[in-house]
Parts: sequence; C-alpha cells; structure tokens
Amino acid sequence: MIETGKITEIKNDKAKVRIDKKAECSKCGMCLFPANANYTDFEVQNTLSAEVGDIVQIERKPAVLTGAVITFLIPLLLIAGGVCIGLFVIKNDFWTLGISLGIVVLWFLFLMLTEKYRKKMQKFIPVMTEIIHKNKEKENG
Repeated sequence: MIETGKITEIKNDKAKVRIDKKAECSKCGMCLFPANANYTDFEVQNTLSAEVGDIVQIERKPAVLTGAVITFLIPLLLIAGGVCIGLFVIKNDFWTLGISLGIVVLWFLFLMLTEKYRKKMQKFIPVMTEIIHKNKEKENG
C-alpha cells in the first residue's frame, strides 16, 4: 500500500511521517487509524535525507494479508479447535465455551507480548520511497 504524508519530525536517521485519514478509511476499520483520529504517524528510515515539511511517499509492504491472517483467521481456527476439543473430547458445552475463549485470550495476549518484536520485522516496516514535494521554506532560507 502506497501512502503520501508530510514529515513532522526528524530524529537521527528516522523520520516521523503524518498521513491524513482518507474517506475510504472510515469504512474499512482495518488500518492503523485510532478511533476519531484524522491522521496517523509512521516512523520510517530517512533513506532519502528528507527534511521536516517535505511531502514524501511511503510504501507499506504487502503485510496487510499477513496482518489479517494473524488478527482474524488464526483466532477463528483456534476457536474451532477449542470447540472440537470441548465437544468431542470433554463433551461439555460450558467447557467448550471456556476452552475456546481461553485459547483466543491467550492468542491475543501472545500478540500483545510480541508486538515490539513484530514492529521491528522488516516486512511490517514502512519504507520511504520518494520525496514528492520539497519544503520550499527550508530551501529559501
């Protein structure tokens, strides 16, 4: 996914890029925009030596499908596994519900605990690909 945003801050070799929320984003709900937010900030490597105020293009690698699998498909499979264990092994509806919910809670706990590691994984890190518009105020003095 390719996004365009404005650099709001530079620290060392990292740039904070602010991306405004588009109309399509309110319908989807799967992106990184917090509720009622008009923008979100990404931290990217400043590989193009961009400056504060520059408009840049960033690319989020195709990890959207991976994110959807981690967030939706795996919990559904875990629930199905909990239902199978509860119905066919334990044969008790109450325990079926408890096992399924417990497994999903453990999965999301695992995701919370590994979030810092996953954020550092290369396939999840946005990349600055192009400076679209240089900040003219910086250039003129």
